[in-house]
Amino acid sequence: MKQHQYSSINWLKILLTLIIVIGIFIRFINLDTKVYWTDEVATSLRIAGYTNKEAVEQIFNGSLITVAELQKYQYPNAEKTFLDTIKSLASSDVHPPLYFLTLRAWVQSFGDSITVTRSWSVVVSLLILPLLYWICVELFNSSLTGWIALGLYSISPIQFSFAQQARYYTFWAVFILASGLALLRAIRTERKWDWIIYSFTLILGLYTQIFHGLIILQNGIFMIINEKFSLNKSLIYYLLSVVFSMIFFLPWAIAMLIHKDEFVSQSSWIANRVNLQEWLSIFIYNVVSTFVNFWYSARYSPNILLSNLPWARFLIPSIILLIIYSFYILIRYAPRQSSTFLLSLIAVNVLFLSIPDFLSGGIRGLIERYLIPAYFGVEIAVAYTLANHISIFPAKIWQKKLWQVILVILLTAGLISCLAVSPAPGYFTYWPSKYPTSISISQEINRADKPLVLSYVNLTNAFTLGHLLTPKVTLQLNGDGKLDKVLDTKRFNSFFLYETVPGKADEFKKINENLPALEMNLLIDRNQQRLWKIDITPPMQKEFNKMGS
Repeated sequence: MKQHQYSSINWLKILLTLIIVIGIFIRFINLDTKVYWTDEVATSLRIAGYTNKEAVEQIFNGSLITVAELQKYQYPNAEKTFLDTIKSLASSDVHPPLYFLTLRAWVQSFGDSITVTRSWSVVVSLLILPLLYWICVELFNSSLTGWIALGLYSISPIQFSFAQQARYYTFWAVFILASGLALLRAIRTERKWDWIIYSFTLILGLYTQIFHGLIILQNGIFMIINEKFSLNKSLIYYLLSVVFSMIFFLPWAIAMLIHKDEFVSQSSWIANRVNLQEWLSIFIYNVVSTFVNFWYSARYSPNILLSNLPWARFLIPSIILLIIYSFYILIRYAPRQSSTFLLSLIAVNVLFLSIPDFLSGGIRGLIERYLIPAYFGVEIAVAYTLANHISIFPAKIWQKKLWQVILVILLTAGLISCLAVSPAPGYFTYWPSKYPTSISISQEINRADKPLVLSYVNLTNAFTLGHLLTPKVTLQLNGDGKLDKVLDTKRFNSFFLYETVPGKADEFKKINENLPALEMNLLIDRNQQRLWKIDITPPMQKEFNKMGS
């Protein structure tokens, strides 16, 4: 019996090792195939050292600009330093500087490209593997729980999405786990040096994402419950660590207060209202995406209609039941300290963001990147449940085999999801409906020989389009609309108007109504993006020839 059990566990570890290796490999492929979305554009603008105001003043002035000139604002250059990156974040952004400074150093070392920019997140995500395993061992003294958690994390669709984006998500995830691990270790060893390490993980976490304050809050609630509401040595050390980290974070906190209007302005979108049914359905979708996401994959992989497979229809309720059951197992069998830590990690994260949504409206609790702590808590809880049923709890062989099958199904579903998402034009964690439209618009423009694009868009949309265009394209960003000023048939032979601002095309027609036989054909009109082809008719060409003479 024991020999059979050890054989099964060894087989599982081999399978999990294979899954982890595949999960690592697929993170490095197709990094340049996905649309460089709004937040990633903002990342590149910051590492280049430019504020929004600077970029708008220098390129949104009606002058003609090439794609190469536009890209100057997306990569580090000699004009701007690391200090400019810090200044741009302090005055034009809501995010602390640590991730952006390390990314700037990475891009400066390895070159200017989307692949290089995104690869930093992939590399950082590899640090999560030892931290996740270590925290599982610290919590449960269970190697198998750690192995299963690594397998689930490696092919988690939502974690895969975070790991490939040029954003701070995996960087913050490292410090979420590091802070938890350092705290648990400091409680166990009671050594001052471990509390100092914990303090520095808090400082680094805060300088990566201000929501690391939720981790500090969760740690505090956990400490109070774990120490049974008594002000003992461990709780005092925790409080001293928090004070120490807050002192170090004070300079950036002051910068945020000075630029609080910018902070409020850039965060206003989280107050968008959705009805309760929609809120709950999106929340469940996000939670399930921790393990599987066929629904997004099928949208861009029509030959792999995974969402229509009979067994796939039962995955959502099955995974929700598995998560709920895992919470029960955690409470019923895990050490009190371990269950308190994980449940508080999930509850503080979810409730702190969701309660304001129910009280005053908003979508804070639906923003996937804000819920990273909860995703880790759920993954570890499920890993603990699977590990116990497979190797610890007394049961018949067929029952243990059943839980092994459940694990294999989870791993298979996650792996297929990641493989299907990998070649898609975007990630399900941000506005997937815009990707095909942006790509279609860029393809239409790139087919032209010598195109000029009159573009009426905001800053981030301009850069997103710029990353999709070939070097032969020239743009005019938010010009005055007078076609006779830019019409140069020797330099350009195709003219387009691209707008995301409603009514700009009508305004353009009115400004140029004096031009004979002006013809504009609407090529694409989807997702608040419109591309017009401006045809240069013989009467127009004749009129411009007269102007030229």
